[in-house]
Amino acid sequence: MLDARTPILAQAYNGLSRRILSVAYLCPDGFSGMVDCSDNTDFVQGIEFCVTDSETLGIERQCDTSASSEVGTLLVGVTSKEFQGDCDGYGLKIMATYGVEIPD
Repeated sequence: MLDARTPILAQAYNGLSRRILSVAYLCPDGFSGMVDCSDNTDFVQGIEFCVTDSETLGIERQCDTSASSEVGTLLVGVTSKEFQGDCDGYGLKIMATYGVEIPD
């Protein structure tokens, strides 16, 4: 259900570069559905993101049940913390769960 506080966890792992991981959730009406963040928040082009330079990040999402669609939009970004030449590969895992708390 859209009104449930559903945790979404993202993890960027492996590779040598230091990265910044960011996650946001937009409800079907286009408004932010992020109600909690395991690290810091920042606005990018008017959208509030949960941001960390750690490997794992979690948000809780909640949308108005009167929305006409049940599908929201998850935005995930991985950017280099500092440029060190060639980019090295990394893995990205995204999990949507019920009943699991976001990491501290």
